[in-house]
Amino acid sequence: MFGISGQEFIFWLVLAAIIIGPSRLPGYVRTVREKIRHFKRVWQLTSQNVDAEMRGALSDIGVEDFSPQKFLGLEDEDLEDNAFTPVPPPMAVSERNDSDT
Repeated sequence: MFGISGQEFIFWLVLAAIIIGPSRLPGYVRTVREKIRHFKRVWQLTSQNVDAEMRGALSDIGVEDFSPQKFLGLEDEDLEDNAFTPVPPPMAVSERNDSDT
């Protein structure tokens, strides 16, 4: 989480409790929780707005399905052969064994 280990996280919590003090810590925790909820709500609304705008723009040009797979013309069985999966380079003739042929 956030690129820190569990021990580091506990260290920072204890340090915050010492610096802020036990009397003000619940207020800070409440404020952080409210900010996180607000951020999640804003993120969700932004995502919904972008999705609605993209659907409107794509329907104007005749694309009804918003799925990238359908937009690119890929079927379900084509997804198994993902074009973005790296393929190892072919072996040179000198590296091949007789059993590889």
